[in-house]
Amino acid sequence: MAARLGHEHVLEFSMHCIYRPHYVLHTREFRPQTEDLTLADWRAVDAIGVAEERAGGWEMAVIYNCGCES
Repeated sequence: MAARLGHEHVLEFSMHCIYRPHYVLHTREFRPQTEDLTLADWRAVDAIGVAEERAGGWEMAVIYNCGCES
């Protein structure tokens, strides 16, 4: 299950997770994980939080794997 989130991002449900729900938000085009997050990245995360809050709300954690070893 996947959905476009704006022009740059895709939101997918992770089928291989320990805690549910677990989503993966990624860019439509490849970007190295050594780059900083952009304003568009933060807006996509905010849009997810707003949508979840309107749907009844749950606490959300955001993790960004960055650097050469990620």
